Amino acid sequence: MAAEVSAGVRLTVDALNVNTAPNGGVTALTINHENQFYHAPIQFSISGEKAGGTLKLTDVTSNDAITAGWDIWFKPIDMFKVEIGDFKITLNQEKIDWYRTQSTIGNDDHNTGNLKLTLEPVEGFTFDAMVSSKWGSAWFKDAKTVAIAELESKGPKEDFKDAYVALVTGSATATWADLTDAQKAAYDEFYEEHESDIVDAYNDMLDDYIDDHDIDAAISELGFMMHYGADFGTVSAMFSANSNFKALKFGAGYAGSVDPFSFFVNVLGFTAAKYNDADKTAFDKVRVEAYAETTIDALSAKFWVPFEFKTNVDSDTKAIDKIALGFLARLDYTVGDYTLFLQTGNDSDFITKDFSMQIKPGVKFNVGECAVEAAVDISAKKDFSFSVPVSFMVKF
Repeated sequence: MAAEVSAGVRLTVDALNVNTAPNGGVTALTINHENQFYHAPIQFSISGEKAGGTLKLTDVTSNDAITAGWDIWFKPIDMFKVEIGDFKITLNQEKIDWYRTQSTIGNDDHNTGNLKLTLEPVEGFTFDAMVSSKWGSAWFKDAKTVAIAELESKGPKEDFKDAYVALVTGSATATWADLTDAQKAAYDEFYEEHESDIVDAYNDMLDDYIDDHDIDAAISELGFMMHYGADFGTVSAMFSANSNFKALKFGAGYAGSVDPFSFFVNVLGFTAAKYNDADKTAFDKVRVEAYAETTIDALSAKFWVPFEFKTNVDSDTKAIDKIALGFLARLDYTVGDYTLFLQTGNDSDFITKDFSMQIKPGVKFNVGECAVEAAVDISAKKDFSFSVPVSFMVKF
């Protein structure tokens, strides 16, 4: 059993920010300490042959320390793993900023709880079955549970009590504490005598509400993913159903290498509520994600190209507006103790009329135990913004 604790301090400074938007302006020297969940500066982990776990802590602008991630796993048998926690799985993930693929099941946003069962029957092959829902929220809720939540009902006795309080006081804001002892005793006597009728009326009200509002059981995300890797590369496939199986996602991916490049391609299909008819489901879009990277001596380069063709749109939509094409590039060049970098492009759509463009040159280096990154971040769309972000990180 191996245990590990890692900690650090990460601070950022917006040295200069210029925004030409109507509600923009000029600011300088804004110091921040908020770390997102993916920058959790404190992590505790333990791992053995049969089980392990991770706890991450981060900070927010309110000066509070909060949990940023939880994960527990165990293996009943060597080929079968159970994992519960805050994570996601993907067909393939770009390595520029590590978040852009839409081939995900689950989420690692520290708000989502996931249960994953992994089967590895032979070398190179993994199969994952996974369910996801918000922390503290059931993955499956029957129609009655959904209706009670929508009505904000507290049950027949408490709802009837609230109605009784409003009736005898003539006030919608009065509470049980506002009643006299005699009024409380009268309520308890009446409810005890008529409890069966009140409960029956409550259930009839729920049934009518469910029928009148076409309420169904609520089911959160259910997904399956497969990977098989061998000398030729890795092939992957996935299927995910969300929103009561009305939002489907399915696709396949391939990751491989051709010297000096390594690359992957994901091909995905989506369904969603039909345009102008939310009660129906329609095929929504096709998305292709392509990524490549290479390292030649001191230079490394990464390229990300997502393409979408949208079908679930108004019939008058022009063909050009059904297409979205993005391009993002990251170049890093190491000179001695310094790494110069340039990140540029648009990761969503170059074709749209008001497309945006990012140009972000910068440098990374260490001063003793402190890692420093400074950049000039220029974004041009309809408006223009210019910033100089600087980050400092010291790990213990």
